[in-house]
Amino acid sequence: METRFKYIIDECDICDGKGYIFDPRRMYKDGEESVVSKQCSCLKKAIDYHRFDASNIPREYFDYSLDNFKETTAEKAIAKEKVEQIIKNIRNYQREGRGLFLYGTKGTGKTMLAMEILKGASRQGFSIYYDFYPMIFEDFTKKGYKSDDEKKRYDDIFKNTDFLVLDELFKEADYFNGSQNQAASARFLEMNILKRRASKPTIIISNAQNGLEDIKSHYGQYVYSMMKHTYDLMSFTDHDFREAGK
Repeated sequence: METRFKYIIDECDICDGKGYIFDPRRMYKDGEESVVSKQCSCLKKAIDYHRFDASNIPREYFDYSLDNFKETTAEKAIAKEKVEQIIKNIRNYQREGRGLFLYGTKGTGKTMLAMEILKGASRQGFSIYYDFYPMIFEDFTKKGYKSDDEKKRYDDIFKNTDFLVLDELFKEADYFNGSQNQAASARFLEMNILKRRASKPTIIISNAQNGLEDIKSHYGQYVYSMMKHTYDLMSFTDHDFREAGK
């Protein structure tokens, strides 16, 4: 395997670095003898890592599972159960093409749940991609040669990726001040995400505290209306797990 994750296979004691487990039994078909083998868990893990890395998933989430998600509030327990159902029925969810809006307190596991959906989709053969909304907005709207190159890349992502996660919605306001940039962000969100991906699952994550009401005040009535009718909502109001003593 030509990948920087080949070390996972090389260091495996189960298959001795082969990537496959060979059964000592023999199979015969049409008089020919063949060896029975199956993929070792190390090869499956290396393949997963390669796909996650290519899809921009942060390395810290590679080894997480839903067991790492702490159900410290009733709403978080409900959110975890919903994500479990999405992963279990990932093909139906992909066909339905509904969006998911995770919002609320920072550090409460919103991104972790979104990553579990992406990873589950990847293991079922779907294409996935994760990125920060402010970075996509900046790359897509700035001028110059790189802008054209980035636009082509994101055009392909918006059109063809089965599952897309956009993190830190609203955060672009910290980098691009002014009503003109706010209006441009609203148009970008409407045209490139809500309309272009209307039939594909998109997960949007935000630290906004008031959900769709913040969507309406920041991006306008039309974006609010589109998300209200095509996105399921998950609210998170727990303490930030990264804060000491919380």
